[in-house]
Amino acid sequence: MPYSKYNNLAYSLFNGKEIFDYFGTKINVNPGDNLGFYLYFFDDYENNVIDKLLEICKKYKVFLDVGANYGWISLAVSNSNNSIKIFSFEPDKKNYEEFNFNLNMNHELKSRINLVDKAVYDIDGTVSFKPSQSLKNPGISRIDNNEISDGYEVQAVSLDSFCLAEQINPDVVKIDVEGAELKVLKGMKNLLSEKKVKALIVEVHGFYYENDVIKFNSDVINELENHGYKIFFLDNEKLVPYKDEFNKLSKMHIFAYS
Repeated sequence: MPYSKYNNLAYSLFNGKEIFDYFGTKINVNPGDNLGFYLYFFDDYENNVIDKLLEICKKYKVFLDVGANYGWISLAVSNSNNSIKIFSFEPDKKNYEEFNFNLNMNHELKSRINLVDKAVYDIDGTVSFKPSQSLKNPGISRIDNNEISDGYEVQAVSLDSFCLAEQINPDVVKIDVEGAELKVLKGMKNLLSEKKVKALIVEVHGFYYENDVIKFNSDVINELENHGYKIFFLDNEKLVPYKDEFNKLSKMHIFAYS
C-alpha cells in the first residue's frame, strides 16, 4: 500500500511511538510517518539495502554512517559486527535526539557508536540546514545554502579532515544526505584516491535537481569512477553493473567498490 497516497489518513490513525525489533536491536518508530509505516506494518523499509550493507560490514573495522537519521542503520551494523567502530553523522536536532533515545535503549552497542552532530560536506565550516517541514516524512532534512528560511546553521566537516583528525581509515561509508551526495564525495577525495574506503553505499537523490536529474546522477557516478571505483546498481536483491540508462532514475541506491 503506497504511503504517499494515504499519508494523511495513516498519520491521523497511527501517529505515536512504538518500540520495534529491528535487525536484533530496539528502536522507537512512529507507525504514522513515512519511515515507521512500512517498517511497523510490513516489517520492511529498504531491507534489501540493509541486508547487503550488513553483509559488507561484517568483515570490516570502521563504518561511517553519513546522514544517520534515527540511528537504525548504525545500530543494525553494530549489532551484526561486535568489533566494528561506527561514526554516525546527524545534524538535524530532532533526529539527533531520537538517535540518542534509540542508542540508550541498546546499552550493549552504545560504546561502539560515536554520534556526531555535524553535517558532512566538502568544507569545514558552517552551512545552512533545512529540517524536514513534514511530520509525515522526517527523513528529508537537508543542507540548503540557497534557502535559509525555516532552517538554521550547523557545523559541517569533510570526511577527509574528520578522518585525519580522528586518525581513522573508514572501510565502509554509507551516504544518505538528500541531494548533497556529490559534495560529500568531493570532501573525501583523499580517502577515495588512496583507496582507503573499500565500499560505499550511496542513496542518490536526483529528484532534487528537477531537469538536471541525469546530469546530477552522472556527476555522482563519474566522481567515484574517476577514483577507480567499480559501480553497481541494486536491482531488488541483486547487484548489477551500473549502466548509463540508470542515470534517468530520480532516486536509487548504488554500491561502489575499490
